[in-house]
Amino acid sequence: MDEPPDRDAAKAVLRRAVALGVNFIDTADSYGPHVSETLIAEALYPYPDDLVIASKGGLEHTRPGPWPENGRPDHLKEACEGSLRRLKLEQIPLYQFHRPDPKVPLEESVGALVELREQGKIRPAPAPLRTWRRT
Repeated sequence: MDEPPDRDAAKAVLRRAVALGVNFIDTADSYGPHVSETLIAEALYPYPDDLVIASKGGLEHTRPGPWPENGRPDHLKEACEGSLRRLKLEQIPLYQFHRPDPKVPLEESVGALVELREQGKIRPAPAPLRTWRRT
């Protein structure tokens, strides 16, 4: 994913989706990278009260090839901070961890998310996500 060929058209699609009743938008810092979050803010900020924006961290957008996991606590915190800035939010309603990084203990990655929640930067996870475990 890169820049869309027509940014204005992309923003128009976002506005139209919300006008038609879409109230949940899922994005990630790695999409673009950073392009989708920036477009969402440019098109929709200030956001409607009923719009939920979800974002994710834990992958690195590298080219070419698959995007590697990065569950290091410092990376997750930086990814969240960047998402907050690009989306123009004080708190992300739903922040998701893409997937565990086999090189980082899951407890360390989740610990970074707990810190972000305690700082008020992300909302608490819904109950099913709180019980998620590596298998």
